[in-house]
Amino acid sequence: MKQRQAITKELNKRYSKAGKKEKTRILNWFIDLTGYNRCYASCILKTKEKVIGTIRSGGRKIKYVLEKKRKKKRARKKIYNYEVFLALKKIWAIFDFILKQKT
Repeated sequence: MKQRQAITKELNKRYSKAGKKEKTRILNWFIDLTGYNRCYASCILKTKEKVIGTIRSGGRKIKYVLEKKRKKKRARKKIYNYEVFLALKKIWAIFDFILKQKT
């Protein structure tokens, strides 16, 4: 396990600086060496760990790591404005609040 971590740490530096063809070559070699899934291996090599500090607790060393920012989902544009919503609500009330039934 420690050997995998050492290899990952070394390849992480090279992988981040490499071009596309070089990244493919590094990733293929890394997969053959470790036996990891391709998706998992690329995820490991892409992540950049920023350690803020460490602390010892119960004889174990714990790292404080900054997480990378997650992408926000784009909000969908509203199809209907509020006036259309009220009109549809009236129609729904006229039809005695019919619900779509699952078949």
